[in-house]
Formats: sequence, C-alpha cells, structure tokens
Amino acid sequence: MRQPIAAGIDTPVCGEESAVKGQGIVNVEPGKVELWDLELPDPGPRDVVVDTRHSMISPGTERSVLMGERLYGRAPGYPTEAPPFPQIGGYQKVGVVAEVGREVTGLKKGDWVFCRVGATGLDEFPRGGHLRPSIQGQDQVLKLPPGLDPVLASGLVLTQVGYNHASRPPVGPGTKALVVGDGLVGQWTAEVLQLRGAEVLLAGHHDERMACCRLRGESRCVNTLREPFEEAAAEFCPGGFPVIVDTLTGTDSLHRDMDLLCHGGHLVAGGFYVRGRNLIDYIKLAPKETTLHMPGGSQPERLEATLALVASDQIDVAGKITHRFALRDYQKAFGLLLRRSEHFLGMVIDWRQR
Repeated sequence: MRQPIAAGIDTPVCGEESAVKGQGIVNVEPGKVELWDLELPDPGPRDVVVDTRHSMISPGTERSVLMGERLYGRAPGYPTEAPPFPQIGGYQKVGVVAEVGREVTGLKKGDWVFCRVGATGLDEFPRGGHLRPSIQGQDQVLKLPPGLDPVLASGLVLTQVGYNHASRPPVGPGTKALVVGDGLVGQWTAEVLQLRGAEVLLAGHHDERMACCRLRGESRCVNTLREPFEEAAAEFCPGGFPVIVDTLTGTDSLHRDMDLLCHGGHLVAGGFYVRGRNLIDYIKLAPKETTLHMPGGSQPERLEATLALVASDQIDVAGKITHRFALRDYQKAFGLLLRRSEHFLGMVIDWRQR
C-alpha cells in the first residue's frame, strides 16, 4: 500500500494497490496558491520517483503564469485562452531517488538528482515542478556529482538559460558584450560570457541585484535609472557592441539594442515573447548585417554542461539565493513573488521542513 508523504517521512513508500500520495503547491486561481494533497499516477517501467527536497522558483515565468498572463513555454497566451487552473507551477527541483522502474539504467535508490517536471495527477495540467514526490521519465532526471550542495542545482533549468544565451554568440578574449536585465538569467549570462573571455556591461535597475553579480576584469554594472544608459554604453564600447544579450525583449528594448550593435554584431533575444507586444522591425537588423539568436528551452547536454560549471563554482548560484522558505511558509514565498515587497533573486522551497 502506498503511504502519503507526511512529516518525518523522507522517502515515499511505493507498493501496488493505490495511486501514489503526494503534495503540491497549486495555483488554484490567478494570484492564489494552496498546498494540496495529490493522488499521483502510478510510475511506469521507465519512470523515476524522486523524493523532492528543494525546488527553486523561477521568478519571471512563475509570476506571469500564476497571474494568468500566459501559458508555460514559448507559446503566447491570449485573453480568451487563460492558462488552465488548477495548475502546479515551476519546472526545477532536486531530490533523492526513491524508486526506479525496471527499464531505468544508471540510477538507483538514494542517488541525489536534479529533475524538471513530474506528473501532477491534474487532468488539464499534467506536469509541474513544485510537488513531492516527483514522478517522471528518466530523460527528465540528471544525477548530481558527488560533493555538490544539492540546493545549488535546484534552479538548474534557469541557470542553463543563462548558459544558453552566453554560449550562442561568438566570443573571444576581450570581446565587449552588453547584457540587458539584472535578474537571475541576466546575471548568469554575464558570468558565462566572462568565462568565455568577454568584458561585460550589465544594465539593470536594482543595485541590490547587481551587487550579487560576479564580475571579472573590466566588467561592470550600470544602473540605468541613475546613469544615462547610452553614455555608459558608448564609454564602455565605443563604436557599438559586437554582442548584446537582452533578457527582457520588450519592443523598445530590442530596438535600442539594434542601435547599440556594431556592424556584423550578434543580438541574443532571451526573454518571453507575447504576440502583438514584442514586434520588431527586422529591417533594422539588415544594414548592420546582424545575426539574431533566440535560444530557449533546455537540452540534456546543456544542462550537463551548466551543472559542471555550477559544481566547479565557475557559475555562482549560492550568492544569488536570497531566500529559503520551509514548505510551511510557501505562502510567504509566493506573496513576495507577487508583491515584490523586498529585494529577492533566487527563492528556494525546502520540502523537508514542514
């Protein structure tokens, strides 16, 4: 008989008679979350059951989905096509393997792993992140290296987005790069660009956030609310940037990026795109023979490369985790996400503390 997840139980017990019992942080309606008991589907022969220990909130994506502004993924939502509620948000977590299907290879009970989305048991929103346990196929699971603090991998998908952005354009020693946006993705983008040899100007609005960015050499931050942005950009890179990564991708921001590019420059558009609100005049790209990159999603090989950089402390995650919440305080976490009443970057839910 499968037993429910309860305080004091670290590993779910799985048998054969009833659905797996679990819990999830559920978006029940726009702007409202609740902790629900769940009845999860039985794991299959290729599935891995993970006892979730830590999940990281993805601030931009999860806030907009929770508010009913858009669907997950790259596809835009429409006013007549609100995301299905109830839903379980998030897409990244770490935990301990509790059970493996008979066709699973390379993983065993007790392994620490990163995983993305698991089965929710909800008819209209079948996959989600903030739940325990997490049942998913082996392709959604990545074993953690020995000695790594698992919390540092709890936001690996989002860390990998920064890796994606920074890996796409050609960069060499001394390449000048502009990164627009001081959130988690912008900061991790800046750090990977610097690892590749670039000198980075990170443009943002929040001193507290930018203080968390690991800068090397001539790289610097600019608060564009206080300092004229165009002047700072011209001083940092006269003649235009060969690489610009925009993690915001609003229409005005993208058009400004095009003006700041040099001839033959590379523009990486890395935010979320809403039909009708992110329109650009692509003819503006032509005179400078600009290359436009639009990396998104997550791939196993990129997650593995990102994990290696995190494990070797070449990408800083610890310094960007500003809040850790026990599961019982999940309302505080999502309240902060919605109201933005204080500075935050990485927010982690600790599922062991009930």
